[in-house]
Amino acid sequence: MSPMGLRALKEGLAQNLGKLMPSIIDEVSYSLDKELPPCKDWTPVNVYDSTTLIAATVGSRIMTGPELGHNQDWIKLLLAYTKDVISCAIWLKGLPHVARITVLNFLPPVRRLRRHYATAHRMAIPIMEARKKACLGTKSTKPNDLMQWISDRAAAEGNTYDFKHQAQLQLSAGLASIWSTSKTCTHNLYDLAYRKEYIETLRQEIIEVLAEEDGHLTKQGLAKMKKLDSFMKESQRVNPAGFVTWDRQTLRPLNLKDGTHIPKGTYLALPVADTPTNQSLISDPETFDPWRFYSLRSRSAEDGDRFQFTSTDVRYSHFGYGKHACPGRFFAGQQIKATLALIIRDFDIKLQDGVSKRPANWVYGLHAVPDPKVKVLFKRR
Repeated sequence: MSPMGLRALKEGLAQNLGKLMPSIIDEVSYSLDKELPPCKDWTPVNVYDSTTLIAATVGSRIMTGPELGHNQDWIKLLLAYTKDVISCAIWLKGLPHVARITVLNFLPPVRRLRRHYATAHRMAIPIMEARKKACLGTKSTKPNDLMQWISDRAAAEGNTYDFKHQAQLQLSAGLASIWSTSKTCTHNLYDLAYRKEYIETLRQEIIEVLAEEDGHLTKQGLAKMKKLDSFMKESQRVNPAGFVTWDRQTLRPLNLKDGTHIPKGTYLALPVADTPTNQSLISDPETFDPWRFYSLRSRSAEDGDRFQFTSTDVRYSHFGYGKHACPGRFFAGQQIKATLALIIRDFDIKLQDGVSKRPANWVYGLHAVPDPKVKVLFKRR
């Protein structure tokens, strides 16, 4: 995503996430009803496929508003684009640098990406043009979604209305949202199915919070679900999306305070997989402790903020760190927590009969993903 698009996303979510929470929760509930089978008895469900569709539907509503939020062709486009970007990256990573430019235009996923851009232009540009023509004057009457945030940010920065670029930014935002959210949600559900002894404790917390919120899932209610938040962070700790994060390349030589010299052109990254298992930084790192961060948050008000799922720290840099930390992590965190809360409330889940181990993650290069082919048994309560 371009710097302008990132600024629009960061500012838009910071200013509007609270207002968008009812829509996010409604979309999660709608998507769960739509994507999960009735499950009157124990029913195998492909968790990765289901959570990917849920993430695409919820993300589409927040990114493009009501015009495309439930448009199945648009949602299919987001899913296809995500798949082909990942395929393209895998293809290119396996080639020497000098060969990448030569073969780029001949790769099947690259040709498909060009078609995806053309489809995005055809579907999104008429909506952007209609919004511009409407000349909506006050902020209160403007659509509250990423499409509008990008248009407003482009105008504020004196950019021309490059609707083709803005349509492509929608695909980039969809990729980031779908890829990370579906993986994290799948990891959590695999851990719940394998460690089903924790489900009842989480369910009781969810039921108690819902009772306090008159039976409704709210932003305030999600914040009260501290045990669920702890489970999510622990699942993320033992199942990082990759082995490194915050990867950068130096544009000039650097001399650190300890005397270390880093030449220009050096690639740097933070280790995600090693840090959370380092005994000098975290106690008993080899044990999956679902209440680890619940206990840490109980120590003080400062720790109450420091050890939340979406908090960033040198030890827990899954969302990056510093001013360049993932701007969408709060939206993703609320979406994942709402999805898990409703699933835990309404379903029992377990691994399929005869399966005694947690599904192993797939590792390629510096990335790790949950096995997308695994089915988990669901039964509606």
